[in-house]
Amino acid sequence: MRPSFDSDITHRGLRFVIIGGVTTCIAYFVMMTLLSMGAHYSIAIIGAWPVSVLTGFALNRRITFGITTRQHRSRHLGWYVIGGALQLGLAIAGFGFLTQSLTLNATAAFLVNLVVTTAFSFGFMNLVAFRR
Repeated sequence: MRPSFDSDITHRGLRFVIIGGVTTCIAYFVMMTLLSMGAHYSIAIIGAWPVSVLTGFALNRRITFGITTRQHRSRHLGWYVIGGALQLGLAIAGFGFLTQSLTLNATAAFLVNLVVTTAFSFGFMNLVAFRR
């Protein structure tokens, strides 16, 4: 019996969250390191981006979406990078708003911003980057 769409999306979402935890830890470490070195928040977020995007692409493509062939890899990567760039813009704007307007500290702003950017990213990957 084939699993229902709800079951597929739930399992995919759980795998996405786990992989997101890995890439978030990487991004947080790089971002906080750059902030501690005196970098502006936008530079720190941009610095964390390439490592977490490439890690996320490799892990999500294979584990979350179960794509193991080389077929369409370039197209998937292109859309994934576009989605990542959109997510980066959202992250910078959100982090700026949360730290400057709402005066949250960097860690609290990172966590709040994470919810918004994660929801965007999961939707983009399902509907655009890894659409079947």
